[in-house]
Amino acid sequence: MNKDDDFKFCFDQIIDGHELVIFATPVYWYTMSGILKNFIDRISDCLSIYRQDGRKLRGMKMAMLSCSLNDDRPKHFVEPSKLSASYLGMEYFGDIHCFMDGELLDDTSIKRISNFASLMK
Repeated sequence: MNKDDDFKFCFDQIIDGHELVIFATPVYWYTMSGILKNFIDRISDCLSIYRQDGRKLRGMKMAMLSCSLNDDRPKHFVEPSKLSASYLGMEYFGDIHCFMDGELLDDTSIKRISNFASLMK
């Protein structure tokens, strides 16, 4: 573990006072970005390194927001997120995929975001 970086501070912000964590990532080579994968790997390290803090993940909810230029997210994209949530003791709340229409979000993406947001109420 890189004990001299900002990860622990960031992790503490996630576990303190939140019920839902939404991870956002572009689709890279059919899966989440490497940066997000590394971040989730580091969160899993907290189960053994910072056990008491890592246990606070239990019962929290995890969701995934993905984005790309097209509505072409692979069907298997969410599996690593679901499995990671399970491993961490978190409930997988759901996921949405958004894509662009030129420089703006596509209307389908806007509807997906609205529908997803309504589930959080």
